[in-house]
Amino acid sequence: FFNVERGSEGQDSELIAFANLYEGNIQVMGDTTLQGIEVLWRRAVADECNYRIDLLAGWRFNRLDDDLLIRDFRTVLSGETGLAVGTTIEEFDRFKTRNRFNGAELGFVAQTRRCRWSLEVLMKLALGSTHSTVTIDGSTTTTVPVAGGAPDVAVTSSGLLAQGTNIGIRETTEFSVVPELGIMLGYDLTCRLRATFGYSFIYWSRVARPGDQIDLDLNLSQLDAGGLVGIPRPRFAWVGNDTWAQGLNFGLDYRF
Repeated sequence: FFNVERGSEGQDSELIAFANLYEGNIQVMGDTTLQGIEVLWRRAVADECNYRIDLLAGWRFNRLDDDLLIRDFRTVLSGETGLAVGTTIEEFDRFKTRNRFNGAELGFVAQTRRCRWSLEVLMKLALGSTHSTVTIDGSTTTTVPVAGGAPDVAVTSSGLLAQGTNIGIRETTEFSVVPELGIMLGYDLTCRLRATFGYSFIYWSRVARPGDQIDLDLNLSQLDAGGLVGIPRPRFAWVGNDTWAQGLNFGLDYRF
């Protein structure tokens, strides 16, 4: 991170594990969930003996959830750190984003056939709005051993990248576009049953992702008892980005 604390400006780092000073570890865990629902009306606009073109129109809903957790734990090995030997520090920063898209969708499906084989090409475009929620949270638990007694435990509601100046929940709504392209190859097993194999690509504009919401400029003075002195950093500044997904699909198509 870049330290903006008055008198300590410059590139800086937090020691998690260092010979003869700290023994520790760090975990970075990310989880992403992408889901979608469509309700479409379909009508043939061209239907010949070896090809067909259908018009699609309807509504689309997309959901994208991300959770980024950075957790570290360290034990003090030396009094040179300014802390009692045996003190443990457990710290976490969490950045969560939630995106919900609702919009109108229009598209085409073109299909050509040759004997038992068929090839289908899909093009769709959805226009609408994405409602994004960003949640930033953090915590630090410090446990100091006390000779002959219970350890002294202190919990503060800030980590390293998540501090009082950016912790909280923010929401925003942005105009978004969601185009989708697909291609599918089919083979008729019977007159009604068809095996299919295909590829699809989906693009989604103006969504919030957790890594984009991290500010690496930090003013560590707010972690001291005296409170913040100087520039209030890290700060929250909503950053919208584009995302995309692609995948393969296969299945059985029964028509009656």
